[in-house]
Amino acid sequence: RVLFRSLFSFIRNLNKSSDYTKEEEKQREYALEKEKESEKQETYGADINKEQEESLVTDEIVTYSLEKLEEVLALANFEASIALIDRGFRRIIIEVKSPNDIGRIIGKEGNTLEAFQILVKQFIIRKFAVSISVILDADGYRKRRGDALRSKAKKAAQVVLSKGEPVHLENMSASERKTIHMLFENDSRLQTLSEGEGSSRHVVIEKRQDPESI
Repeated sequence: RVLFRSLFSFIRNLNKSSDYTKEEEKQREYALEKEKESEKQETYGADINKEQEESLVTDEIVTYSLEKLEEVLALANFEASIALIDRGFRRIIIEVKSPNDIGRIIGKEGNTLEAFQILVKQFIIRKFAVSISVILDADGYRKRRGDALRSKAKKAAQVVLSKGEPVHLENMSASERKTIHMLFENDSRLQTLSEGEGSSRHVVIEKRQDPESI
């Protein structure tokens, strides 16, 4: 977690102002609260009601996000290029490529990539007072990680069904937890919930309670 602390320590240096104003803090708190409310509704690659509402992701936000990510990667001494892969109603997907540093950019269990992702999202909240889903990928890591987590979750689900006891999965990021929630959202036998705080937040798989037994 040292990298997380060191990356966050220079957030203010990357912005013109070194201190939050009261109004900025109110906007930031509002954006974070809206993010919590929508955690289960946001999905990787899914848009919501695009035709009825104006997209939260503007060209200005996209440009700003790419510029800030380039700046952070340079400050971390990583040789890398970035490209916008996709954008939706309230999410952007950015691919990071590097000839020599891709392993370090991803980091152990994706921690470094997650740190960069959180930084970019915080920059957006700070400047635009909106909370959107920012997804950073590097060399297909997100897909590999997602496939591995789904495989583990399916095995855990079999344990839950056979023993009847809840199974706690490993700690995951918000986007990874959503992947698992979606995997079982239509399962009539099982249900999932998130537990824990901060970096210890994870998914619990348990048997769905029979309505007749309530």
